[in-house]
Amino acid sequence: MFRNASEKESTRIIELALSYIQKTLCELQHKEYTDRKIQSEIPPTVMCVTLKSSPEDVGHNTGKPKRRWMVGCTEMEEIPLSRKSLDKQIQGMYYNYGDAEFSFFENGSILRIGWYVGPRFGRGYDIPVKEDGTLGEPQLLWKS
Repeated sequence: MFRNASEKESTRIIELALSYIQKTLCELQHKEYTDRKIQSEIPPTVMCVTLKSSPEDVGHNTGKPKRRWMVGCTEMEEIPLSRKSLDKQIQGMYYNYGDAEFSFFENGSILRIGWYVGPRFGRGYDIPVKEDGTLGEPQLLWKS
């Protein structure tokens, strides 16, 4: 999948990315549920996550879609790329579901993740993949 990474390494990197996105979604849920006074403005409980080909842009995932998952705090399911997206609706400052994209530099050393859960609420990061197969400290690329 990635030029300089074996199939096993590629699978491991995809698992790292999906776990990172799932953890982010769960942390957002927990923080927002406990901190928000307006219960009608609840962050989404699911994200549509797309793996894209290697990044062609300085700060965004602009490559072609390769695979897609629906990710929640307790489950994730791979879905076909052809599946139509959900009807996106705004609920306060959030969408009813979030979107995330991730890609890897061709050598598999950097994971690029971008996500958003509302019209003005998202983040983009480059995260180094360490030699031991774990993720390093995220470097913020953008936020909204």
